[in-house]
Amino acid sequence: MLDMDDTEELEEAMEEVQRDVDALLLENQLFQRYLNRNENDANLVEDKKKRGRRNVQQTLTIEQKLDVVQSELEDISQERNESKIASEKLIDTLRAVLEETDIRIAELKKDAYEFKRDIVVGAENMRTGKTMAEKVVRYLEDKLRQRDAMIEKLRLKNATLKTQKGKVESR
Repeated sequence: MLDMDDTEELEEAMEEVQRDVDALLLENQLFQRYLNRNENDANLVEDKKKRGRRNVQQTLTIEQKLDVVQSELEDISQERNESKIASEKLIDTLRAVLEETDIRIAELKKDAYEFKRDIVVGAENMRTGKTMAEKVVRYLEDKLRQRDAMIEKLRLKNATLKTQKGKVESR
């Protein structure tokens, strides 16, 4: 029968073995990732294994392990930097979209207020209580003219910017 001290020692030994197994699993995952990333090198290793003795245990030296870890660290750092750059671009794009949306909402609120003021209330015939059609038509024509003017202004600005871009690129 095992006494209490033996049981505790066995549990401690088992925990230590489990930690070692976990560390080896992590190490194997790292090496597998490295091999997957460097398939040509992995194919050479496989060819050597096939030509060599089958029962020989192959282990990496500390220097080889260090090289693998450094390579993986560089790759992970590069991926992290690329991801960070992509995220920053996405954030900038989303901020611009949000700003544009806020501006558009403000414009719509202003248009709704003006329509209510000028048409719903201002164009109402006092005697009949009906909205005067000519004021509605005039209001809509004014809005269309404003839109056309804005389109023309933006078209000219776009043409100017294209010209400037061409000059900058030709330098």
